[in-house]
Amino acid sequence: MKNYILPLAFVSGALLLLPFSVIRAEEEDHDSAPPARNFSDQSSKRPSLSPSNQKKEPRWVIIRNGKKTYLETPKFEWNPAAAKEGPVLIKVVLEEQRMYIYKGGALMGTTDISSGRAPYNTRKGTFKISQKNKDHKSNLYGTVVDKSTGREINSDATPRSRVPDGAEYRPSPMPYFQRLTGSGTGFHAGFVIPRSTASHGCIRLPEQMASNLFELTQLGTKVVVVDSLNDPDPPLHVEPKPAAPANPVVSTPAAAPPVAENPAAQPPAPATVPASASASPTLPAAQ
Repeated sequence: MKNYILPLAFVSGALLLLPFSVIRAEEEDHDSAPPARNFSDQSSKRPSLSPSNQKKEPRWVIIRNGKKTYLETPKFEWNPAAAKEGPVLIKVVLEEQRMYIYKGGALMGTTDISSGRAPYNTRKGTFKISQKNKDHKSNLYGTVVDKSTGREINSDATPRSRVPDGAEYRPSPMPYFQRLTGSGTGFHAGFVIPRSTASHGCIRLPEQMASNLFELTQLGTKVVVVDSLNDPDPPLHVEPKPAAPANPVVSTPAAAPPVAENPAAQPPAPATVPASASASPTLPAAQ
């Protein structure tokens, strides 16, 4: 029997089960299998904001072969009023499965996360956000679904997976994606299991926190991924340069046209176009 993951919601005092498709990512797994590693609760030791700023995502339940397993609700705290003037710093602490957000050195938010499970452990290091895409979709993973019913045929598909007649491949959505590496690692909204690793390398966030961070950051914002909150910042991650071809092809420039000996006989110089008129249209800078 297929596994389903459903959020719980209260409407007029009644408990409802709502269908839900787990958000997946370029570096994420695509099922509700148990996480690879669990961490102890360190909430009493870590920095925190006031209780009034603590929020929760909807609670989740896994229904498998008729048996219900309730999952702990991801928690996050967000208080922009605590921020100070200065740069934004995001710190991901793997041993806590927790993210801390600072501005001007002041803590303004924290959240539960789910990072990469073995052997897809999230890479430690110091990174700079290199891409922001609110509606990003995976180019590595997705699902194969029946076009007429929407039923998932393969929930762990790739673009190379077999697609039967009457079905289609759909790339996995990665809302509020912010890239850290060229290989696809980043953070975005996704299915978070508190204190548990669960992905193929990306850092999953509760959707509201993913949205908050998307509005807060900009390209170049510093993100530090460490084991412990007190660890020193690792060296800045530098993307490797593409290897040079073994036998590069060197093109020979065409010979310049001969110049007439008599200046008066040379063709007239081309008209000069003002820079403002010749500039190509440009996209607005990422916000």
